[in-house]
Amino acid sequence: MLVEDSASFRQIVKDNLQDQFPSMDITEAEDGVEAFQKIDSHPPNLIFMDITLPEENGLELTRKIKADYPGVIIIILTSHDSTEYREAAIRR
Repeated sequence: MLVEDSASFRQIVKDNLQDQFPSMDITEAEDGVEAFQKIDSHPPNLIFMDITLPEENGLELTRKIKADYPGVIIIILTSHDSTEYREAAIRR
């Protein structure tokens, strides 16, 4: 699953993943509400999560997802290059 509010960036990531893994089923969500709805109906194995999302940031959303779905692997995507974000992502 790709959780990213930028449709253009979401498409770039999706295209690259499909080029490398053509049989991968990729679900998309542009915010936390949509992500949770889709996770409830079809839990993914892997989530690429943006930190900056509308309504709720990706770190908080990651915490909630891991509480309900501890086996899901989440990779945080961000353009922020700070130790603070890195440490927060690892804690989640």
